[in-house]
Amino acid sequence: MNFTAVLSTIIRSQRRLSKAFDSCLPRHFRVDGHWDFRREFATAYFRPGIEVWDIGGGKFPLIDAVTKRRLNIHSVGLDISAAELAAAAPGTYDETFVADVTHFAGRGTADLIICQAVLEHVPDTEATLKAFGTILKPGGTALVFVPARNSWFAQLNLILSEKMKRELLSLLHAEFEGGQGFPAYYDRCTAPAFRQMSAACGLEVSAERLYHESGYFRVAFPVHLLWRLWVLLGFGFDRARWAETFSMALRKPAEFEGHAVARKSSPRPADICLIGSV
Repeated sequence: MNFTAVLSTIIRSQRRLSKAFDSCLPRHFRVDGHWDFRREFATAYFRPGIEVWDIGGGKFPLIDAVTKRRLNIHSVGLDISAAELAAAAPGTYDETFVADVTHFAGRGTADLIICQAVLEHVPDTEATLKAFGTILKPGGTALVFVPARNSWFAQLNLILSEKMKRELLSLLHAEFEGGQGFPAYYDRCTAPAFRQMSAACGLEVSAERLYHESGYFRVAFPVHLLWRLWVLLGFGFDRARWAETFSMALRKPAEFEGHAVARKSSPRPADICLIGSV
């Protein structure tokens, strides 16, 4: 038996142990944030005939060509890579823009923005949220899914070299290989910081979901166990600041005026929840 086969056998056994331990935890700690964003959180905002901008989705936007045709959605793709946009399936986008979103000014026509697992890769998150305000029309909503800066995997991502990260992913997480090609910054990527930045950019947080699940450390059960204990401690101390990932809906008010928003009444309470906690 060669080394690769032995390692694969060990990793499978470690994952089984990790999953067995996780099965004893409350459901909230077993909900995959990215899955929830794609299948539950974002789809609740899909409507026939709307204009949707996918920011940084490249060849894998959330709304595929089939859904686009079914709902008669006008789909716009914005990505820093022309090659990523060009690799999308035929019929996915009606328009594309190759641009750095931190320096982009939109036309104020979007009903919906989708931005999943992208904002950790931009060096200036607040500039991106300001750009969202120019892309959205009044009353429009930006949906973001964000890996959080305080998670263990984010800290490793910041510390390790790009070469070492690629080698580890290839060795331990072959399913991620080829999908981690952009540098990560995690600029103010925590839920509390996003609330502050959104307010500064004139956007209202209308919904928020916090997730405390990650599969990165299941390949080594002792490490996974230590990580889980850390997550449980952080959850008790400050569940928002120590979330692994989070989803947010950021609404542009009808009376949006750049970075200063005049309101005639108090904003509606945000729908902030922990998935699976009920």
